[in-house]
Amino acid sequence: MIKEAENHLPASLVVLLIESRPSQLSQLPYLQNTTQVLESVSDLGRTLPFVAPVFMLFKIMVDIERRAQEVDVKCCDLVERVTFMLGHLTALKNIEITEATRTVIERMKVILIDVTALIEAYRRQRPVARRLSLNNREKFSICADKVNRCCNDLMMCLQIQQSGELDVITRSAPNDPDDDAAILFLADNGSIENVKHHPELVEDFAKQRHMSMDNKVMEQLNGNINDAIAQNQAHIEQILQDNVGAAIVGGMKALAVEMNQAELEQKFICIQCSKEYRNSQNGPKSCSFHKAPYDGGSKSYGCCRYKNPCQFNYHRSHHHSDYPYGDFFAYAWGIMIYTDTHKTWTEVKDTNLETRNKSYAAIGEMLRWASHGNRISEPTLFVQIGTIYYSDPYFFDTFTNKGLESMGKVISLTDQTQIFRTSEDSNEFAMAEWILSGGSITGARLTVKVATSEAPFIQVCPFDPSTCSKAGDVLCISKGGFQSYTPESEYKLPENTRIGPEITDKPVRPVRKDFKPVRLMNFRCEEDYFEGELSVFNNHAAGSLNSITISAVTASFRLVGDEEYQPVTNLDLKSLTRLPKTIAPKESWNFRFSACVPRSKEDIEMDVRWWNCAFIARHRPLRLKLTLEEIAGEECSLVSEYVFNPYPFKGKEEDDIAYLSFDDPERFERYAIRVKKGSDNAVLKVAHHDIDVTRLQKIVYNAIKTEETEIDMEIGRVGKDDDLWEWRAWALVDLSCRRIYAIKILLQEGKTIKKKRFASLGYVAVPSYGDIIEKTRPIQYAKESVTLPELQTYDVCEYAIDDDFDEFAPETPKPVVQTPAPAPAGVSESATGGQSFDLPGELTERLASIDQNLAGIAATTERLASIDQSLARIAATFELSVPQATRFMMSQRKF
Repeated sequence: MIKEAENHLPASLVVLLIESRPSQLSQLPYLQNTTQVLESVSDLGRTLPFVAPVFMLFKIMVDIERRAQEVDVKCCDLVERVTFMLGHLTALKNIEITEATRTVIERMKVILIDVTALIEAYRRQRPVARRLSLNNREKFSICADKVNRCCNDLMMCLQIQQSGELDVITRSAPNDPDDDAAILFLADNGSIENVKHHPELVEDFAKQRHMSMDNKVMEQLNGNINDAIAQNQAHIEQILQDNVGAAIVGGMKALAVEMNQAELEQKFICIQCSKEYRNSQNGPKSCSFHKAPYDGGSKSYGCCRYKNPCQFNYHRSHHHSDYPYGDFFAYAWGIMIYTDTHKTWTEVKDTNLETRNKSYAAIGEMLRWASHGNRISEPTLFVQIGTIYYSDPYFFDTFTNKGLESMGKVISLTDQTQIFRTSEDSNEFAMAEWILSGGSITGARLTVKVATSEAPFIQVCPFDPSTCSKAGDVLCISKGGFQSYTPESEYKLPENTRIGPEITDKPVRPVRKDFKPVRLMNFRCEEDYFEGELSVFNNHAAGSLNSITISAVTASFRLVGDEEYQPVTNLDLKSLTRLPKTIAPKESWNFRFSACVPRSKEDIEMDVRWWNCAFIARHRPLRLKLTLEEIAGEECSLVSEYVFNPYPFKGKEEDDIAYLSFDDPERFERYAIRVKKGSDNAVLKVAHHDIDVTRLQKIVYNAIKTEETEIDMEIGRVGKDDDLWEWRAWALVDLSCRRIYAIKILLQEGKTIKKKRFASLGYVAVPSYGDIIEKTRPIQYAKESVTLPELQTYDVCEYAIDDDFDEFAPETPKPVVQTPAPAPAGVSESATGGQSFDLPGELTERLASIDQNLAGIAATTERLASIDQSLARIAATFELSVPQATRFMMSQRKF
């Protein structure tokens, strides 16, 4: 409102009319009421410019209160009295101005000079000095009495009959609870004169009332507030003398007209509710909004569970930090979370190691209002104090070079250099202050402090106010946070301990012959599935009648070392053809099968589920025998072998700082933990846990309080009843150097395992982290109590990996020897080898019959040999789909 009229006033008067950056107190009712009164008084200047001094003085007084960082009942009371008095000036529009009226207005101006000078001097005092200076209450009472009499005279002059609300001017001056405490304190310690000479008493009072104490407190107690008031009065009168004349002659009417036209008639868009409004219709409940931004995930607002707005206030045309509203966070986060929107000159931050609350302050240069947007043409800087969140105290605002110039003049008058402070608690707060040089703002002082830090972080950032650019190196006045010392020597850690055998990820031996791996169809934890393909070929001559009919296919298994084959649970032939199956000569029959091999009772209880690996064969190779039965009763069997080939174990990798593990040979599993170097703000990464500096410092802080040096880090895998293994980690704290020098990690079998036999205990050195003081201290090792648990002895079993049980070769059929037939009667002697003899006729006939029978036997023998060759072809096309399976041998037996 007031900025619109700046062109009609001299520059020094504009300083008084600029819109100040209010503190959180600006939302108190007594200050909100001043806005309406200011508008009415400025509107009065259209016809009565002589009211301008009153308007200017009231504006200065309100600016001082808006910048105050704490509520003071005496200041509040005095402002309410003045506001009540000035609220009656609007009656001047409807009456004739007399000399008496002008006299009252002139006396009002004198009283406002006294009130403004008193409030300004009082606000400059430290809280401790305000309370112990008991004459302050008397001065406020005197000013309140002057305002009351002037108000009464004004009401009589204006012929106002006020029947209500007179308690504002008739009530007595209030007393602050701290004032009462100061009266009792001074009574117990002599007088104010005695306290002035004993700073320790003043410090004791500050601690009792939870106030901050510095060197200025004693200086103010020994000083005279009357001198400060007199200087303020002279300063204010000089401003009035320099500016009011020009304002009355050339501008008060134009100011009033401009204010009416620009503020009362112009339309604005509210940044809180995005609605259009006019200042003439803007009231304390005109705007409705939510404190928190809208959460698209939960479809709600964080401040309440209702869709309707939960907050009401005036419409605002510019973003501000006076109170939280939802749209502000999108605006502020849209600037601060991107790197191309701003350039941070410096930031100070600290974390409470008990509550993890963070104190933060930063200052830098603005580049863009939105990421990837156009560059800002006007030099602008930003200041952030606190965490920008609706439930936390925060401040975020931007300042142009022109705004800094005007603000420097106001600060020269009010001496209010503080931009914002998150809390009055001296143990934990974040604060930013302007630094002035020659009446101009030339830098900012950032301070953060948390309760767990002995000292605050304080940095001073110089900048050029004309260009809003950094003007030099940032000065570190104080370094807070949790600091550690440099150890005098290196830490020597115990050797890592591993209990239990080490399993290998290689097969126990090569397989006898390779088979092509085929993907398993499915599995369950009670059985292992083997899937393969078999081809049966009839090798008889084409066109012959020697067909083969397969009536049954069965499967059995055994583990190497066993002497008997056991039937499989199920053998599933995948082909759609049903048995029996007849195979014509020179034709084949291909079919897929799936054999289900049952696990032992012990293996079933382990409930292990593997993919593409047979759990039953993890220790000993498995042999699977398929038997094909011909319809005539003959059988052919094929033995195949599966040797377990484990998945490769991932050992220590190149970027591992540490690798701790133990093996479970019964389940053929390796349980391991990796420790790597942390990324971003993390010092280490233990498994999937990022260990940052704050966590380490918090552990050390608690260790110092409890004097325990082996601290559970509360990370790991522990507490689940169905876990086969678990691990935990402890931090080993060096109390002398105030740091963690190692992390101890224990891996062991979990609650599921009743008889624990395997474990591993290791140490990981922690690299340097955080702020380290160059001063060295002797190292102090932690007192360790965590050791390896009591374990039962594990007896390593020797398993058979090969045998000769299936090494059977079928017998080779003996050749048939044919006896030459005897020569018939009448054959010559030369034809019979030189011998000649005669046989009876009956015997000759008998020998001829034997020759015919032997010829039939020979033909049968030849046919059997052909069948042997056909059955042998079965083995040539057999494949088993379990990974790494091989054909062992084929045997043929006849029954």
